[in-house]
Amino acid sequence: MSTVWLLRNDKLDDDLERLGIVSIGWDGTPDLSSVNKDELKSILRKTEPGKTPNSYASDAGVLLRFYGELAVGDIVVAPRQDGKHLRIGTVTGQYRFDENAATHRHRRAVTWNRQGVARHDLPEEVRRGLKNIRTLSLVNHGVDEFRKMAADPGYTPPLDDVAAEDSDTPAVDTGIHSDRQRGWVAGLLHRREEPTTFRNPLPSVQPVYAAAEAWRQALVEGVSLFSGQPMNYADAAATLTHDFIDSPDTGTDDFLTKWQRQLENSSDDAVQLAAELFFIYYLPMSTSSSSGKLKASSIATVVNWREAVRPVPEEYSEALRAGIARTGTAYMTLRYKVIAYLVRIIAKFFTLEGGERRTALTDWDSFQKALEDVDDQGVWSMRMLLEHLLFPAVAVDTSSRGDKPEMAVRLGAGEQDAAEANDLRFCLEPNLKYGDQESLALYRPPYRNAWKEPTEQAQRWAKWAVLAFGDLASDGSEDGIEQASGAFSTTTEKLPRLLADLLGEDALLTRRAGDDAAGLNRLLQDIDDLGVALFIDKVAEWSGVSDLSRMSDADRDALLEDLSTLLLGRLQDLPIRVAGTVSRLERLTSRDSPSESATPGEYYLAYLDRIDILRAALELVSGVTPSRVEVAQAADQLLDMDDAAMVALGWSDETRKSFVAWRSNKKVDPPSETDALEGSVDESDVDADDSSVMMKEGPSTLDFEELAERLSIDSDRGKEWLDDLVAMLDEKKQVILQGPPGTGKTFIARALAEHFATPDRVDVVQFHPGTAYEDFVQGLRPDPGKPGAFHLSDGPLVRLANRAREDRENVYILIIDEINRANLPVVFGELYFLLEYRGDEVTMTYGDRFGLPENVLIVGTMNTADRSITAVDAALRRRFYVIDVRPDDTPLDEILPAWLEVNAPNLTWLTDLLIRANEKIGDPDRAIGPSHFMQHPLTEEKAKRAWAFSVVPTLRELFYGQPERVDDLRFDQLKAVVTKVTVDADAE
Repeated sequence: MSTVWLLRNDKLDDDLERLGIVSIGWDGTPDLSSVNKDELKSILRKTEPGKTPNSYASDAGVLLRFYGELAVGDIVVAPRQDGKHLRIGTVTGQYRFDENAATHRHRRAVTWNRQGVARHDLPEEVRRGLKNIRTLSLVNHGVDEFRKMAADPGYTPPLDDVAAEDSDTPAVDTGIHSDRQRGWVAGLLHRREEPTTFRNPLPSVQPVYAAAEAWRQALVEGVSLFSGQPMNYADAAATLTHDFIDSPDTGTDDFLTKWQRQLENSSDDAVQLAAELFFIYYLPMSTSSSSGKLKASSIATVVNWREAVRPVPEEYSEALRAGIARTGTAYMTLRYKVIAYLVRIIAKFFTLEGGERRTALTDWDSFQKALEDVDDQGVWSMRMLLEHLLFPAVAVDTSSRGDKPEMAVRLGAGEQDAAEANDLRFCLEPNLKYGDQESLALYRPPYRNAWKEPTEQAQRWAKWAVLAFGDLASDGSEDGIEQASGAFSTTTEKLPRLLADLLGEDALLTRRAGDDAAGLNRLLQDIDDLGVALFIDKVAEWSGVSDLSRMSDADRDALLEDLSTLLLGRLQDLPIRVAGTVSRLERLTSRDSPSESATPGEYYLAYLDRIDILRAALELVSGVTPSRVEVAQAADQLLDMDDAAMVALGWSDETRKSFVAWRSNKKVDPPSETDALEGSVDESDVDADDSSVMMKEGPSTLDFEELAERLSIDSDRGKEWLDDLVAMLDEKKQVILQGPPGTGKTFIARALAEHFATPDRVDVVQFHPGTAYEDFVQGLRPDPGKPGAFHLSDGPLVRLANRAREDRENVYILIIDEINRANLPVVFGELYFLLEYRGDEVTMTYGDRFGLPENVLIVGTMNTADRSITAVDAALRRRFYVIDVRPDDTPLDEILPAWLEVNAPNLTWLTDLLIRANEKIGDPDRAIGPSHFMQHPLTEEKAKRAWAFSVVPTLRELFYGQPERVDDLRFDQLKAVVTKVTVDADAE
């Protein structure tokens, strides 16, 4: 029986019918009868440099399928380039290479039986057969209908053969989905003779457990965690209770400033204990919640309050680059409560005698009994984190009070009841492996997918994926798999050549195998014993990486792409990790990335977790659970899909706009399968005021990842902050960025504007004390042509609003720099009302009716250091979201380190210099921002000059009459502290 193929052509359209052919591109490739796959990949590497190794294998596979698998008598379905119509034909000739053709030289003769078949007239099952955007693929749905249409020019598939379903309605109801959630753990739920452990086996977490064990031992022995010297814990805790807990500082300063004041007269032991408890506070916090540098800097601030206080020992510092759980906002904002709780715990433990204290710290039941009368109201996160730190085998690694009962109910229901989440270790198999170490990780698949629904973003991705690709069924192609599998069975002598063909001559693994193929071959043979993560780390070490936790992002990504290309050959459903897709998957799944000290193997496991979350989302939306490889390929294709691919799928203009809006971080669901197609929607029925759809990403705007890159934001915390900022502007329509000078507020505002609008739709105004209503909104101006006469002139706000009103499909941005330098109630006038009631109209001062369209967004910046300028009144603040932009907070605490790493790697100590300076200033509203150092090209001399002539004058004004404070903030003095270099004071 004839095979049915889908073949897309991006160059030839009418010529296919005129010449009676199908063709395929990749110009620059030779006659396919003269080359094998390896030779073809080598040619593609030269003609299309910069693609991934698997891309070359995939492209070569498509070309060779066209040459060797497409057969005379097969059916070809070729969509027209308008996306609305199809042509259907029968292959009548063998492959030929037309060397005289200008393009698409690979050809076959075809008799076109049907032309101009309207896509939207086909039943849904038949249309599903067209949901593959690869150049050549097998048709998996509606195959018999396509055969009938090819055989009978008059045949039209009946529309009622398959009931069309609305794609925005999940294919499964809640009850069925609940059963399917349970399916994720089928075979893993049974009573165990020996309980498994919750202790995470991954290498990055081991320093955390080591530090926690050292703390336990310090408490048992009554010695300082940092110094190992005896410490009077009872007296220190009593002092902290009196000076800190019982003497609250109700001022408006930041936590550390107030805490320093509270402990000003406390004993050295009390401050030492405060620093150590601050370390314990940060110890379990993942670097997704707080960066290792910020943790270390905050603890160092407390240590520096007293000369006698000992710092964090080197052996514990590495623990701050990891963590065991992501903490919530309250853990950060209510840290005074958390630390007070830790003080009370210390006080409680040191009411116990030595033997009793040891038992309470080493026995689970005794620990629970000891803490039962210590008030943990509002600090449950710390209680649960302490339980896991000290008893990792017994306690779940969570900081969420709400998650634990969900875990117990969803994972322990049925025959194997679990009264509490910690009891699940008696009835669930371990799911996290590193070498021969295993553990139960309830936040990782498959268990996560059984108790926690996929994120809203993941479900929305799944809906778009189903609309674009149907059930993600494979088309039978195994490009790259066969060759990759050969790496695990080949001889040592042949391995370097195989890697060169698979990965390219310049790949790290290929080059290293030239020196030690035997070493790599041994690792390849041991993969089943090592497991995926340890195998990756062993190969990284074999390749010459000395510190797995400090690889550069680029080196790690390149290594993982090559290694995952190899792993694809193990047929264990291990997809290729493409670096460009990974960061975008974070936004769809979770912001809980591997820790800063994670190894390459840990990064790959995190990638698999994200793919599994998308698989769960697809199951929820469609009832189908594709393989990891299929989901990874769909994620790559969907996030990279261009307009030509959308047209090829037959999507209407409105569907394409909605898709672009979704991909640029808007909460836009896809239309139904029927409504998505070109010609199926009366576009006059589209609500022009639907801002969720009309907020579109133009061709020159920055997508979310480009925006993050522009701002040098790379971490989960930073991207989450940026995600929130984008969402707040989209929701409220107006935001104010407030912070001290040099924090890049205007730069952030401009980049944010480029995310929403092209440059021609962005206007910038700067307020000053003389700015008036007439300057900003509308006013009378002298008429140059009529002396003594005036005419009504629109200000920048009205001009931009009028443009936006005539172009509702696009967003317009007004940036107001230094918004608080003007008398805002006077300048804004009736705009106060319009900011809150978009779409309504009011009569303006000069009589015109005016309204502010939904597609006008306003971004203001505000300087918090200059307290001589106008304060923003409560009425205006209520109409804006006000976002703090401070050097020691997310995302600014990571922007300078990331920027220096790329642009001035020899000056990374400038980050510590800035942190040190701001600690000494002690006022977050007057802190020094990173933009002073972000200039191209940056040298130490330029940095020093910026400090002397930009920062120091501000410091003199800030510390007027206190020259000693300014002297303490000299550039060389600060550099000496952070680089441990002696300064010549006289020369300075």
